[in-house]
Amino acid sequence: MKIIRIKVVILALSALFMSVSYAEETVISISHQEIVIPELDSFDSININGQLLGLLDETNPERGKHFAFFVDKNSQPLLSKYIIFAVPAGTESNTFSKNDFSVFSEHVKEKHKNTTQAELTPGKISMGRVIYSIGDIVPMEVFLENDRAIGFINVYEESAEISGRLESDKKANAFIFLLVKGRILTMNIITLFESIKDIDWLKRKAHIWSAQIINANSKSPFFK
Repeated sequence: MKIIRIKVVILALSALFMSVSYAEETVISISHQEIVIPELDSFDSININGQLLGLLDETNPERGKHFAFFVDKNSQPLLSKYIIFAVPAGTESNTFSKNDFSVFSEHVKEKHKNTTQAELTPGKISMGRVIYSIGDIVPMEVFLENDRAIGFINVYEESAEISGRLESDKKANAFIFLLVKGRILTMNIITLFESIKDIDWLKRKAHIWSAQIINANSKSPFFK
């Protein structure tokens, strides 16, 4: 029964999608700096309308600007695994060196360590017949840290109220900051949470994909 309820939520959100892109790589532009997102296993980039775009920006932990959204075409239901790429608010036009990123990473670690659940809860967002909310967020450890990436894990409750009926499920996400061509790009990998294996999957994919994205953009002078 739980899977059926989740599918109802997924279908309601999926109705907001516009189209799917099957390109082997995706190029996004951050303040005129082009960044390549290479092919990420079975995940495809999708184009979405403004309403869902606003939702993604609102639920981004850094309240950043959304640039790309990927779903796992092999997952059922469709949105049981997805990835959001964004840029932290106010950093779009800034150029960061490795030293700058090191300072930024220390700030992120301190902020993550001291963040309360109330601060992590974005509240409710209405999308027609659907009211979407995130709550009961449990921040976990920093699991990825080097001179070009820092990432941490959260587990949280995701709810959707459809025509007065509330449906909920557990999600886990790996939120990673990447230094790419002098810009800070965030990669938010999200999956349904059922066991510790889902956390292990997040950590493994975050390490692999972070390295792939950094390598795909390694011709930048900022990596010398």
